[in-house]
Amino acid sequence: MKELIKMNKIEHLYGAVIYVSQSAGEDETFKELKDLIKTPIYGMNYEKFIPALIQYYKQPQEKHLLIILEDASFSLMKEDKTWGEIITRLRHLKTTIIVNMHIWKSLNPSFKTQVATIIIFKGYSKENFNYIFRQTAANTSGTVGYYLYLGMNKEQILKIDNLTGDISIIKK
Repeated sequence: MKELIKMNKIEHLYGAVIYVSQSAGEDETFKELKDLIKTPIYGMNYEKFIPALIQYYKQPQEKHLLIILEDASFSLMKEDKTWGEIITRLRHLKTTIIVNMHIWKSLNPSFKTQVATIIIFKGYSKENFNYIFRQTAANTSGTVGYYLYLGMNKEQILKIDNLTGDISIIKK
């Protein structure tokens, strides 16, 4: 949510933000910070998300939509292909999706193939880092990637562009 507040300071294409979590309506942080965001933001749980999204796209859209799936591991680990199909369609409909999760292994393989950019924060073991890194299109070896990761400070993140293979360290 704090990152969304920072969006107020920059010009962006998003006409609305949909914040999806297990308890978006009851989330205290969401309630407190929602009014600080100038872009219209709608909070909903995962059960309401798909029907609301279908309704949203029944109308022609001028602006881009930002969807944030918070703590998405539980919803995305199902073998159901629905999420992969939705993500594939949304890539062509002026939509950006941010998936916040802690367990990469829980992601359905059909969903992983649709990921354009992966951001890795500090805190993963070598084993977990290598598991994630091997499933990316990074144009460097896992050893080099891991040494870059080890060299990061707490204000930095590792960004892997799955479309170009570029890997970089950027400031949060």
